[in-house]
Order: sequence, then structure tokens, then C-alpha cells
Amino acid sequence: MTKHGAKRHMKRIAVPAHVPIHNKKDRTFITNPNPGPHTKGSSTALSTALVELIQLPHTAKEARYLLVKRAVKVDGRVRINEKIPVGLWDVIEVEGSGAYRITLDDHGRLSVVEESDDKKNLKPLKVKKKVLVKSGKIQLTFNDGRVLLVDDNNYKVGDVVLFDLKDKAIKAHIKGEPGAVCMIIEGKHAGKVAKLKDVEVKGASAEKTAVLEKDGKEFRTRYEYIFPLPEGFYGN
Repeated sequence: MTKHGAKRHMKRIAVPAHVPIHNKKDRTFITNPNPGPHTKGSSTALSTALVELIQLPHTAKEARYLLVKRAVKVDGRVRINEKIPVGLWDVIEVEGSGAYRITLDDHGRLSVVEESDDKKNLKPLKVKKKVLVKSGKIQLTFNDGRVLLVDDNNYKVGDVVLFDLKDKAIKAHIKGEPGAVCMIIEGKHAGKVAKLKDVEVKGASAEKTAVLEKDGKEFRTRYEYIFPLPEGFYGN
């Protein structure tokens, strides 16, 4: 008899390195995230984020209790599905306990920082795709799957916008150009925050390489691995 589809379970011992688990041998299984706006290699299930990152509930059972009580919001929306994937810059708000933004630590692993009330509705979004639609507007597709129609043609793939989740409006535009402060989100330098010095374009495929500087040291990574940061997000 053949297998159909991916496995529906995940063992703690097999959790990807980007998800920090406090004790992989404590229990056998852990919540396996469903497909969603974030890739499996850059996200984790909501219940795992609650238990392992925020550490409010101690078990997945307690996390499910919070969810069915409708006490948890992700990016301002109530979520009850423990398996939805959450990833970089998502804001998880727990009723009575505050808001927490997912970021990366110095080793490229998912981490959380407490978020203030005035910033919890703001989310950096990276432009992954840009197309002209029949109406004459520009359709932008962002890293979390969000799609937005705009009139401004100045946005480029690789740029970042600061999006207001409440007003559904762009508050700032951060270009992926030299001078921008960037977080590296993939590769061996994942988690580092550095200043973009130059963008090199080489070969017939016009592949871009980002030249960055941190603490006086220069290093290179693929251009698509950088995430230009809005002002106020440098310390995350």
C-alpha cells in the first residue's frame, strides 16, 4: 500500500534547526504546521510558538485551550487552528499577556520579542513579486502571501514596506539599496543585522550578490537573503 501526501505528524527529535526546542527528548511528538503563507523551513506551528517561544502555556494541550477560548490573535486576527504556520515579523497577541513579535536570533533561529501597543499593528513586508494587472494598477505580492494593489510603480522586488495591519495601508517604503540596514534571513549569516554597502550583478543570469558590513567586517550573501529593515526594527 502506497503513501499519499506528506506526513501529518512530526517528532520533536526531527524539528528543524531554526525552531529552538528546549528539550527534544521531553516528549515524542510536536505539532506539525500546515501549509500556509510561510514555508516550513522558515516557520513553525502556532501552538509550538506559544509553548516553545513565548512559553505561556507549558504544553500543546494548554495552547489548544487558549486557542479555543479565542484568546490568541496573529497579525490582529483571532486564530483557533493550532497548526497554522507563523514566521518572521508575525505578531502573536495573547489576551491578558501582551503582544510578541517573531524575529530571528543571532544564529538564525526563530525568537520572540515583546511588542508595544503602538507597533503591534505595523508589519514589515518584503516585495516578492510585482505584476501589472488589467486595471493598470501594480499588484504586489509579499513574503507572507499578502497581495496589495497600488498605483505607485516605484516599488521593486526586494524592497520592503511597513504595512499597517489595521488601516490596510503602507506607512513607509524601504528600498533594498546601499545604505539600508538589513537582516539576513537565510544562509549561513541568517540572523545578522548589517548595513548594505553594495549590490553586485554578475553573469548572464544577472544574479545579485549583496555586500554587507557589520562591526567593520565585510561579507557577502545572496541578494534575496536580505531583508531591509524599517526604522525602529533594527534591534529585533
